[in-house]
Amino acid sequence: MSALEAARAGRLEAAENLVAEALSRAPDHPEALHTQGALLLQAGRAPEAVGPLRRAHEAVPDHAGFAANYGIALVDSGEPEAAEPILRHACALAPPHPQALLNLALLVKRRGATGEAETLLQRATQLGQGYPRAWLELGVLAAARGDDERALACFDMALSLEPDHPGARLNAAMALQRRHCFVEALAHYEACREALADSPDLYFGLGLCLQELGRLDEAFAVYRQFLKLAPQAYAQVLKNLTSASSGKFWLRPSTLRKALGL
Repeated sequence: MSALEAARAGRLEAAENLVAEALSRAPDHPEALHTQGALLLQAGRAPEAVGPLRRAHEAVPDHAGFAANYGIALVDSGEPEAAEPILRHACALAPPHPQALLNLALLVKRRGATGEAETLLQRATQLGQGYPRAWLELGVLAAARGDDERALACFDMALSLEPDHPGARLNAAMALQRRHCFVEALAHYEACREALADSPDLYFGLGLCLQELGRLDEAFAVYRQFLKLAPQAYAQVLKNLTSASSGKFWLRPSTLRKALGL
């Protein structure tokens, strides 16, 4: 079994041992160096991955996969300025690497270049049909500029590729909620509730949907969970409870605090 096969089977320790054995025989072998770095990156050890991935990239500079993973390791190690030219190089190769396009898009989005980020994400979706994250990020950009119709179409595409994608579910729920489609939004919130059990955004939106649908006891229970995660956000909950379009409350703040377990 090769190191890559062992890694795909979830046998990371065996994969690392196979790579170490290969590198003991050929310390500069680009494929072995890249595999070592990719395994470290997969394990969340990006700073350790940078070295072997850099060596693999320098040995074969026009290998798109080597460049993509090296750039991603630099991003994850907190070196975005060093990562950008590497990722751009991976994107300039023929064919461009979808993962490099996605990660370059996320990188330029961080510094506010949303137009370029959108172009890169669109290219990623055209090249990599298995990239729900690219559709998700396209939807997030559309939602940020107020185009929830386009955003929902993107989230639907992400979910067609990965039906249980929690990020796509959450963002679809929030977009539907903004359009006052509370039943549809609730279904998405419930579908990702277990996967995003520590997300304040999920509980805040879920509580509002339940409240708007008249399920007030459930809404209070969810708001209590939300306030455990975000105790400083009581004012947001109070605003929901006193200004919602349905299920209006005429309770005093002290009564609401009691109902919320505060």
